Amino acid sequence: MTNKLSGQGFVVSSPSWGSRRHNWRFAVLIAALLLGIAGDVRALQRPEAPELVLHNGKIVTVDDSFQVVEAVAVSGGRVTAVGRNQDIMPLISPTTRVIDLQGRTVLPGLIDTHIHPQQYASYHFMPDVAPEVSHPQLIEGETVEELLMGIRTRIQRDLGAQEDMPWLVYVLRRGRAELTSVEFGEQVTRTRLDGLSPDRPLIVFPQGYPAVVNSAGLEALRKIVPLQALEAELDASGEPTGRLGYRARAMINHLVPGARSAQVGVRSGNWERRTALPWDTRIEGLARAFKLELEEWVAAGITTWQSKMTHESYAAFALLDRRGEMPNRLAAALDPIMAQDETASQLIASLTQNSTISPYMWMVGVNGSAGGTTISGACTTIPLRPRFQKMHYGNSCSLQPGSRRWGVWYNLVSRGFRIGEFHAHGDLTIDYLLLLIEQASVEAGMTIEQIREKRHAIDHCPLGPRPDQMVRAVRLGVVWTCGPKYIVEAPYMPYDPEQVAKLLVPVRSMIAAGLRPGFHTDGHTGIKFYFKYLEILQTRKDLSGRVWNADEAIDRKDALRMATRWNAEYLLAEDKLGSIEPGKWADMVVIDRDYLTIPVEAIGQIQVMMTIVGGKIAYQRPEIAAALTFQ
Repeated sequence: MTNKLSGQGFVVSSPSWGSRRHNWRFAVLIAALLLGIAGDVRALQRPEAPELVLHNGKIVTVDDSFQVVEAVAVSGGRVTAVGRNQDIMPLISPTTRVIDLQGRTVLPGLIDTHIHPQQYASYHFMPDVAPEVSHPQLIEGETVEELLMGIRTRIQRDLGAQEDMPWLVYVLRRGRAELTSVEFGEQVTRTRLDGLSPDRPLIVFPQGYPAVVNSAGLEALRKIVPLQALEAELDASGEPTGRLGYRARAMINHLVPGARSAQVGVRSGNWERRTALPWDTRIEGLARAFKLELEEWVAAGITTWQSKMTHESYAAFALLDRRGEMPNRLAAALDPIMAQDETASQLIASLTQNSTISPYMWMVGVNGSAGGTTISGACTTIPLRPRFQKMHYGNSCSLQPGSRRWGVWYNLVSRGFRIGEFHAHGDLTIDYLLLLIEQASVEAGMTIEQIREKRHAIDHCPLGPRPDQMVRAVRLGVVWTCGPKYIVEAPYMPYDPEQVAKLLVPVRSMIAAGLRPGFHTDGHTGIKFYFKYLEILQTRKDLSGRVWNADEAIDRKDALRMATRWNAEYLLAEDKLGSIEPGKWADMVVIDRDYLTIPVEAIGQIQVMMTIVGGKIAYQRPEIAAALTFQ
């Protein structure tokens, strides 16, 4: 009989029954000899000494009873025991590493079920450690002024390197709380851009906003097409502000050299530039940058994360995994649409046959998206505000039955794939997706029990699900991960605020309906805002202090369950992750405050002191060595 331990990289084999009788007689003889030598059989019955013990703390297990214990023992990367100090301390041996927490709080390793570190690395680390695979047109800043300074710096570099560039084109990543680029679009006009580039046409694409162009660019464009075709915004005197409309994006991409490739580069990690390099060269470069990015996330307490994954990015993370250099764990949702060269089909085939790769990497399904964004135009029943109707925002309903996207995902679901991460912005998109899951599954001959076992996953919850959709999701076994960042973004949504509030991240209603929603940050700001977002789930306040539907506020225990235990369920890993219990991976976070007792308004100020992944210290603040007692 062979017992395979999933994801452990080894197989334990037991002897057949025919040999056990012989082995039993031999074992009795050996036991008798050992008794004669040692004189005390109790030493043989003592459990294996732990490799690590944390004691004298407030360890929040997030188990079924949500108990809080004083100590935890770890061996082989897994929790072996939890309990009182007097229960755990006798287990230690001279080889056990012992950490006296001195009353500090320990949480299960934090999980983020929707982030994209591979994208963030493209502008944080690639320009320095892997310039050959970096995105040269991408800029990020924490404030509007920082973004303007970043554009100025890039212009000086680009004009010096290539004086004949017909257009200067840049894409702005969202910064503080995912809103800085939107604020840029709201505040910056062509006159501000003229100060950066008075003569050369300049166009900027702030994420979450259409486009802003300088005077030279506006003049170049209107020589070809009228301002009306560009949906150019006019000020009170009838002069163009430099802001262009969303529906003009396709025309701009055609008319402005480099516009389309710059925007596609953001989504694909500068695909066109990289594919000119040999495969091994670009994978090595990506891996260098990815590792640095993940080290920042593990320092924020994130021990497991999920993201959509091109075959190229997956290969870079797999390289880190083979080297034993993954700082935290990756649950990957493969993006089949992004697979663009001959290696893709082979990779997809191998991954779908073996979803468990290692304790640090595994597959959770295939990724998808529909419904635009809640800032640029979602697929929703909520009407637009009048101002945004004039700017031609609108419903981005790309998953309607019979559409190309519908056909792609209908085919995947009917073939038995699990939807592992589906961006769904708006309640209409949720209607279409639930319909697709049910129809495609039934056509494939699945019973309702088999459909539930898939646990198809939907992400974000910015505008939905509605109560009727919650009931349907429970029946189909659909799971969710929700982003509190949409409460922060609510004032910027182009929809009727009163109706937005009713459908905005409705987690309390979801829990009451029988769903167990997970939690995600979906942005590089998750490094700084993870605990702030947990606070927002409880206060329902945006950054200005406005409360959005207080009836959907949850308590701190459920917020922590979303970030740990329920996130593990979403990732199909509840037997390995999400709580501090014997048998689960020893992923834990030491924090500087008591999450369970501090005022709710102080939760966002919590700092991570130490992160433990698989029983090994993956991060510790410099002052932690002095603050804690190590043995």
